Amino acid sequence: MAAEAGSIRRNVGAITETATAPFIPFIKIAKWIISAVFFLAILGLILGGGWVTYRIIKGYNQVGSFDIAAARAGVALEKPVGLLENVIYRISPNLYAYYSNSGQYQDAFASDVEKNQQNPNLGVKIKDFKPNSQFFWENAEMTFSGVITANSLSEQIELVAYCLIEDYNKGKLIPASLTGNPTAVGNKGLVFKDQINSQFQVDCTFPQDAAVPDKGKTRTPKTAKLVVFYEFATKGTQKIYLMDKDALLSLKGEDAFKVYKISDPQLTSERKIKSKTTDGPINLAFGIDLPQPFTQDTTYKLSIQLSNNLGWRGSLEKVDEVIMQLPAVGDVEISLIGEEGTSGVQSSACDFEYIGPGDTGFKLYQVKPEKLAQVNKDCSEATLSSLDLSRKDCVSFFKERPTFSCFVKPVKVPQSGPPLYDILRAETIYIYRVDQSAATEVRKFTSGQVTEV
Repeated sequence: MAAEAGSIRRNVGAITETATAPFIPFIKIAKWIISAVFFLAILGLILGGGWVTYRIIKGYNQVGSFDIAAARAGVALEKPVGLLENVIYRISPNLYAYYSNSGQYQDAFASDVEKNQQNPNLGVKIKDFKPNSQFFWENAEMTFSGVITANSLSEQIELVAYCLIEDYNKGKLIPASLTGNPTAVGNKGLVFKDQINSQFQVDCTFPQDAAVPDKGKTRTPKTAKLVVFYEFATKGTQKIYLMDKDALLSLKGEDAFKVYKISDPQLTSERKIKSKTTDGPINLAFGIDLPQPFTQDTTYKLSIQLSNNLGWRGSLEKVDEVIMQLPAVGDVEISLIGEEGTSGVQSSACDFEYIGPGDTGFKLYQVKPEKLAQVNKDCSEATLSSLDLSRKDCVSFFKERPTFSCFVKPVKVPQSGPPLYDILRAETIYIYRVDQSAATEVRKFTSGQVTEV
């Protein structure tokens, strides 16, 4: 039966092949036609979709919808950056430093910020800024409103607010209107000493000739900006351990802090000490990236750097002064190279100069005026409009992390015994700029309604 069954299957196969043989050419043709139709259908969908997409893009471009979406997306992207930085910092301070320095992590300028417990948000910030309408008709006034918050510490804060809108009046600043605060006069306001949660309402009004749509488009994006300037002061300190040179050399490379059982919470395993800075928009950090203790007749490079504190997205507008105080009392004295009492000639590259006695037991130095002038380049849109340099590039080159350096030498140190420390002091007074953008659109007025696309 098995053999018979096999035969039957073979016979059936033979019968099938014989029956379909005359139709094979037609089947091949049908398959080819079906494949061709399928290919043409796919090609038609692609070409049709491309044509529809082209028409949509052309239509959106004609009314300016893509430009408007891009402008609003750009403004929205400005806001989450501060939040992102805070998250990165909480995960890893080193990663934050790498991120904020565009890949150039500088441990030498790491500084501890002394938070003010009663007032953790010192300085001036823009809480809100937005247009009063989703769009404005051409040749109509455009108005924007916002809120400014401010907190002061030991000194009162004077602030001044301006408005600007792109592609209008060469980027010149227009005075804003401050209200809602008894100190507000025009575009100026005052925050008293130790005052917290001070607020100002702010209004920006742009004239009719600013609301001009682009040629050939019925809808044109416009980005306005609220700009606030205010003066602030930041102080910094650096702890320095000093030890007699002969006593240090007698240890033959041993760790003096371990030998003398000195414990300091600021001291790292590399025998380095980070500086401290007061809270506010700017971080003032000493850069002394060397193991301590220091000793006489040895030259050290000392630097002071100004940079944005965590969460601040503004920029230095102008540095009024940077002063530094070095100890000069009893058996402790530190001087600049070339200064009286030190050997060597002071380098012209030194950014500081001696100006007289400071606080009791200190000598006072200031950053040279010509060095400050380099930082205080005018980065306003109006000034830079004729140059091949954007405000962002100008700020990055001159104001992002100004650093002032000089070589110093301990002249007097304790004659014997364990390392003893003293404090270096510094202070900077500066004008800080914060701004916030808001996007709207100008619509061309026609006899019919503007079509939403």
